[in-house]
Amino acid sequence: MGNFTTADETETVTAHEVINSITLDINLVGELMKNNNFEDSDKLQLLILFDSEEMNEDIAKSIRNMEVNVKKEYVESAWNLLNESDRYQLLLNQLEIYNAKEISEKFKLLAPAYKALSETSRKHKEYLDVTDYNTNLLKKLQQKNYITSFEEETYEREDFITHRKQQLKRFGVWIKQRQ
Repeated sequence: MGNFTTADETETVTAHEVINSITLDINLVGELMKNNNFEDSDKLQLLILFDSEEMNEDIAKSIRNMEVNVKKEYVESAWNLLNESDRYQLLLNQLEIYNAKEISEKFKLLAPAYKALSETSRKHKEYLDVTDYNTNLLKKLQQKNYITSFEEETYEREDFITHRKQQLKRFGVWIKQRQ
């Protein structure tokens, strides 16, 4: 847990002691969760102080960045408050809490490249751009057995204006069939 020094600098207290010593409202919880002195485990302690339905956008954005598993009810509330561009990081960081069907449903709510990953009625190959985010996502999906494999591939694309061929990279992703 993170440590704090009191205002008069006479003692050091833990984040847990700070949390237990003050009366918190939802806005204060949001402000505290933005504080970098709090570790993710400290933030989990803050979350249990209120119902997931009370969540505000500050808390949702903090959950998006947390790299520890958060209760699904809080993640779902955060998902509903965040815009699409913020949902990607939330999904990556909280992927462990979802089963394959739930992951598929989340992909349907994202950009078309990710919607293609939602189809699990048959084994098939899809493609994603080579990015750090996609690398991390695909590693986690493989660990969860959602995909069978992925590999970086090189392909050619012709520029329609210059008629020159370009060498580009992408991930070939094999989606696992589910019943």
